[in-house]
Amino acid sequence: QREIETRALYTLTNRLTDAFDMPDIAAIACSTISDVICERACCLCFDENGMPESTFIQHVSKERQIRREVADPQAVLHRIEGLRTGCDIGTEFYDWPIYGREGTLGIIRIPSEHAQALTESQVRLLRSMIESIALAMDRFRSSQVRMRSREETERERYRSNLLRSISHDLRTPLSGILGATEMLAGMTDKEDQR
Repeated sequence: QREIETRALYTLTNRLTDAFDMPDIAAIACSTISDVICERACCLCFDENGMPESTFIQHVSKERQIRREVADPQAVLHRIEGLRTGCDIGTEFYDWPIYGREGTLGIIRIPSEHAQALTESQVRLLRSMIESIALAMDRFRSSQVRMRSREETERERYRSNLLRSISHDLRTPLSGILGATEMLAGMTDKEDQR
């Protein structure tokens, strides 16, 4: 049993390192959980403001995943924020929150009929998988923040260079004009109107 759990976690972690965005992480999570724990697992991601997205991914077969509408994202958020146990028990799904460093990153949704039949070892494995998913989501969010910061720094550098260039282009002819003006002013009589 431990070998199966370790292999499942290794497979999930390995696949998550190749993910390139949040929907990809969600798709990998659904696929792996469906293969190892129960069929038709889902993943609902939260946006950067901590709000649930309007759709979630559900694994329906080995080759196919679908996107489903979230009936009421605000209600989902309210239930997860008020959660006192490991998961939120709903009529269609048991919702397991994915907690990151700075808040909720998403939800793993297990269909109710499968969730009720989970053994203690499957629940433990699911929690371990959710922690791996949370790490991947956190890593992706951190890299997004770093990229935005780098882009902002790059923009600021371009802006500074542009201002420096414009300032130089204006100062060069102005210094020549000022020099010629001072020379002319020195050559004329102070009383001369010209």
